[in-house]
Order: sequence, then C-alpha cells, then structure tokens
Amino acid sequence: MAIVSSEKLSYQYEANGRSEQPFAIKDISFEWEQGQFYAILGSAGSGKSTLLQHVNGIFQPTTGRLRVLDVTFEAGIKQKGLKPLRKRVGLVFQFPEQQLFADTVEQDLMFGPLQFGMSEQEARQAALEALRTVGLPEAVLTMNPFQLSGGQMRKAAIAAVLASNPDLLVLDEPTATLDPISRIELLDLLHRLTIEQGKTVAVVTHRLDEVLPVASHYMLMQAGRLVFQGIRTELLAQPLQLQDAGIVLPAALRLGQLIGERCREQLDVSGEKHSTGWKRALAAEKVARQTTERSSEHGVGADQSIFLLATQAEALPLTAKEWAERLIHLRQQELGSGRGVVDEDSGVNPYEQQLEQSADQGANVYYAVTGGSESAHHATHLPRGEEER
Repeated sequence: MAIVSSEKLSYQYEANGRSEQPFAIKDISFEWEQGQFYAILGSAGSGKSTLLQHVNGIFQPTTGRLRVLDVTFEAGIKQKGLKPLRKRVGLVFQFPEQQLFADTVEQDLMFGPLQFGMSEQEARQAALEALRTVGLPEAVLTMNPFQLSGGQMRKAAIAAVLASNPDLLVLDEPTATLDPISRIELLDLLHRLTIEQGKTVAVVTHRLDEVLPVASHYMLMQAGRLVFQGIRTELLAQPLQLQDAGIVLPAALRLGQLIGERCREQLDVSGEKHSTGWKRALAAEKVARQTTERSSEHGVGADQSIFLLATQAEALPLTAKEWAERLIHLRQQELGSGRGVVDEDSGVNPYEQQLEQSADQGANVYYAVTGGSESAHHATHLPRGEEER
C-alpha cells in the first residue's frame, strides 16, 4: 500500500490574502511506496519544492487531495494538529545547516526528540544513534555546529531530523554547495537508509547524474506539472523530454544523442534515409541508454561510460578529433572532481590510476572509430584549435 498518494493536487500561492497567482503546481497525481528512493527532478520554478512542502503539511492543497501516511489533506479543509505527522515525516530544507541553532551539535540533535515526547535520556541516545548513522564521530557532539565543515554541517542537520526516527525523509536539493566527494557520500547515506532501515526517501534535485546511481523511481516536473514518473530505464528512454524540462543529460546519454543526430544527417538527394546511418543512430542511442544505466548501477565514471558506449557501438561517422575532444573534456571533468585518496604506502592515487587506464582504453576507441588510422592516435595530442591531419 502506498504511504503517500495524491489525486489532482494543485496549489496556488496567495497575494494579499487572495489566490490570484498562477498555480505553482497543477493536477499532480502520484504514489510513493515504503522503502523506495524517489528523485523529483526539475529546473528552477518547476514546482518541485512546492510539492515537497505539501508532504508534511507546510502547504495544503488549493484543489485536489493528498494522503500522507494516516493524514489526508483535502482542498477547503484546513488540517491542524500535525505534530504527530511531522514526527514521521522529516523535512530537510535546501540549506539544512540553517536549521542548526543550538550551542552544541548534541543539543541540536536532541531538540526534535524532546519536542516529540522523549525523555532526556532517550533523546540523548537517539541523538547518538543518528550521529552514527550519518557517519560523524561522537567527538562532534560537544562542538558548536558552526565549527564543522560544510559537509559535516549538512550531515549533522540530517542527523537532527533522523533523531526523531521518521518513516519518510524528504530533502530539498540536499547536495547544493557541497564538494563532489561530500555529494556522493550524502547520497550514498540516503540510499543506505532505504536499504538498511526501510525508510522512504524523496530528494528534490536538478542534477540527474547524481541521483541515477541511488534513486529507484523518478518524477519530472515542468512548469508546475508532473510530466513523467517511472523507473530509471523508462526515464533514460526520454532524453528529449529531460532536456525540454531543463535537465542536463548524463555524459554517455549526451554523446549517444549526438551520435544519433550525426547518423540521421546521412540523407540522400531524394530525402530517403540511408538504412546504415539510421541503424547506427538507433544502435548508438540504445547503447547510450544501457551504458548510462549500467554506469549508474556500478559507479562507473564518465570517461569509462564513453569507452563502454564506443566499444559496443558499430563504427560511427565521427572524426577522431571529435571523439578526442569529447573524451578529453569528460576526463578533465573527472580529474577536476578531486576523487580518490593517496595510498600512504605506495603514494599512488587509485582513482587517478584508474583514469590513466581509461585513457589507454580511450585510445583504442579512436582506432575502432577510424578503422585504425594514424589520425585517431594523433587526435589525442592535438592542441586546441589545431586542425587534424
């Protein structure tokens, strides 16, 4: 049975006590099941944050109906006494560290449990367990929250919500302003909560590439309407819809789309499509979707994703230089993320070593694309702006 469901949910902001604004969300219908990870995608102004704030009753429907656990919100009926619901639904705002206000981290983590009726001893134990869940050391309990790093503050704020042991955790852009490693750690933490504790997690974001490895279900918002809902495979089959909604496509999917467009340009004078070009286009886009999905499931980086895409597709009508530019750009992005730590014994960064290996694989890609021409290898070393031989 769904723990959250809505029927034609709409919300209109009021100005001067009157509902004269355009609807922020319109006719939204969806269901959330227990223990699943939901990603709510959309660009700024799409209505995703407004939808999220309905889940614990901050906003209540202008029209339509929303059921959250055992509480039903209906248009025209103002629900009050929502404290029990807000214990079971933890809401984390876009900059959750702004929710920290006490002198110590422990006081912040104990605040919610005390408000919901726990004894001081129970609240202290709940705070400790929540801290362990998010992977922070016990030493931070006595620290002022603003002595923590940005990533630690974000984890402490989430721990403050987890201390009340909610069934449902909803977060608005939780990775905003975090460095790449902290973003990965935070999303892995949320994913573990669904797997290990059976909690339902819903994350509002515009970064599809970040949530692909962890989210099981996706909702796409555009101009206040829900334009897509489904699983990862179904979402990746809709690249144009994602782009239309302002979502940046993952690297492998973008390249597959570019390849498909290039292949479709192979038309003869009469306008008939060359079967080879169109077969290649379809094959490239299919492999791109499969590669993106596989990369998300196994944590494969962008450079390796492109290698998988290229080696599974047939020879495609791209120049070696175009391949080189795309692969090198993606590899620079990966190197810029700062992933990996140096092994103390060997002095080697395993992640950089992995990237070097993928670069060697990339060289093979160029040969495969160009039929083993010298220009393929040469393209990897061309300075920007220099013409290919």
